[in-house]
Amino acid sequence: FNALELIVNKDGKKRESDVFDLHVASLSSMQQTDVEEWRGLYNRTKHADRNATEMETYKSGIKQLGSKYLIPIRKCYQNIVLSVL
Repeated sequence: FNALELIVNKDGKKRESDVFDLHVASLSSMQQTDVEEWRGLYNRTKHADRNATEMETYKSGIKQLGSKYLIPIRKCYQNIVLSVL
């Protein structure tokens, strides 16, 4: 996710939240809701859980990390890198 964030913001704009999700979706074939889900899981790995919802987001995301997140994020990143080169 860090690499995706860096390449999406390479133009100097600091895109966050929904703006980030929409921009990634517009540069790739990914759905905006998928990007939002990735970002949510990434945030849960960086910050302490403050409530049960955040804890569940982390736990369910970790269970699906390999099958649902890593390969699609990698493909999305590769597509964006190739499109901006």
